[in-house]
Amino acid sequence: MDRYDQDCELAIARTMLNYNPLHCLPSAEDLPDSDDEPVDNELQDLIPSLLKAILAWI
Repeated sequence: MDRYDQDCELAIARTMLNYNPLHCLPSAEDLPDSDDEPVDNELQDLIPSLLKAILAWI
C-alpha cells in the first residue's frame, strides 16, 4: 500500500470517528408543524401515531 492510500484510509477513519448523525438533522423551527390540509383517511392519522409509538418503545 502506498503513502496516498494510507493517507486516504486515515482521512476516512477520522471522518467516521467524528461522524454525528444528529448534526445533520433540521431543528424544530425548520420543520413545518402542519400543511393546513385536513386528514381525509384514517391511515393518515394512524401511521404517524404508530411511528411515534415505535420510536418511544425503542
